[in-house]
Amino acid sequence: MTFHGSFAPVSTSTFPQSLLLTLEADGNSIPGAATEHIFYGSNEMATLSLIAPVVVTSTPTVLQVVSSGGTFLYSSTMMTIYKID
Repeated sequence: MTFHGSFAPVSTSTFPQSLLLTLEADGNSIPGAATEHIFYGSNEMATLSLIAPVVVTSTPTVLQVVSSGGTFLYSSTMMTIYKID
């Protein structure tokens, strides 16, 4: 699984402002699937990426990227899931 996107803090943020992204499968964190960026100003933008193997043991399985740390704007997000037999 791969994920990437562009993120920026909202104009009312106080700095420094941390953004943590984690990958979850059915509400459970995937070990090692996290990325973090610290913003130091309101005109900053960051591209964040995750790459992680995910073992699916039952279907359906819900995969989601969860953010924490503040309120952020995002754009150009994309998640790609590869099935390997």
